[in-house]
Amino acid sequence: MQEVRKLLQVSASSYWEQHYRLEDAPHKTKKKMLGESSIDNIIINTIAPLRFLFANNQGQLTQQEAALQLLTELPAEHNHIISNWSSNGWQAHHAADTQALIQLYNQYCSQKKCLECSIGLSILKMNYQQ
Repeated sequence: MQEVRKLLQVSASSYWEQHYRLEDAPHKTKKKMLGESSIDNIIINTIAPLRFLFANNQGQLTQQEAALQLLTELPAEHNHIISNWSSNGWQAHHAADTQALIQLYNQYCSQKKCLECSIGLSILKMNYQQ
């Protein structure tokens, strides 16, 4: 993970170091670099899936596992989908958990397929019994 993070710690070219927005004072310069959450998003949404896909195409099971392991080493994401899961008692401990919850949301919740989802079905039964 440290090697991947190091590769993604890049800064903008000198042009962008001197490029200003109108509301910024012209004498201020900031080092423009990717933030930690941006690096995490690139790993979660690009590097891990591509690494998994490549390993899958090559039939390399250990490399597939390594790609998935990357997600367990990253912190849980914070977005509206994960907030909805959290408010209903489902806690994500790392990025692999959040990716699973996002997939469940996209596959079942957003398509209103609660009766086809074992989690949705258990929530409906629990609410019905109350």
